Amino acid sequence: MADAARDGSAYFRGIAAKWEPVCAPVLESVPLRAGAMLPSELLLFASLCLETKVGLVVESGRKEGYSTEILCRVGGWLVHSIEKAVVEEADKRLAAAYGGRLALHRGDGRRLVPTLVDAARRTAVLLDGPKSTGANLMLPSIRGAAVFVGIHDVPLLGTDHQGNSRRASIENGAAYFTDDPEYVAQFGRYDRAWMDRSGYKSHRDFLAVCCVLGIFRGGYKQLTEKLPKST
Repeated sequence: MADAARDGSAYFRGIAAKWEPVCAPVLESVPLRAGAMLPSELLLFASLCLETKVGLVVESGRKEGYSTEILCRVGGWLVHSIEKAVVEEADKRLAAAYGGRLALHRGDGRRLVPTLVDAARRTAVLLDGPKSTGANLMLPSIRGAAVFVGIHDVPLLGTDHQGNSRRASIENGAAYFTDDPEYVAQFGRYDRAWMDRSGYKSHRDFLAVCCVLGIFRGGYKQLTEKLPKST
């Protein structure tokens, strides 16, 4: 089990390092926005999208559009973004900047995500609403047609403010979590401004309550074969 954990860490850190030169300029140029995911989470998600050559990203939960903007800038894929509580000004900004490769949807991700995942277009899914445990409940309906799925907000066992989503994620076969100490040591520097803004002094304190990305295998054969076995 320990060897599998080390293999998984090396694999995902290697993918993030490979695509860091592409992703870093975007992460450093997009302004931070309230309630956004950590840049280090988005580094891994976007890197996996680039590595697996996805053609479509389905994002559920955009709020003010920080992750949406990063995903639109990093790759050449189409982005379908879903938000239940739409921020009108944010949507106007996003539509003006990325309208040709971004489709903005209003509604419940639990209903809309399964209708937008398209296996033929190599779809990656990012769930940030519903979060944590609610997102885990969606996995059976989407992962078979997706390249991979990322779920935001899966903090440590016993510390989850939204229900025990880490346990659910482990039971659902999560391949990796971005609170891996080696990942944080290598890429946590991208989160410094976010942490300063939120008043946290260390990643450990911050990641204990929120902002951990869980990565789950999808049905895409190449990624399934490459991913280390779950720990």
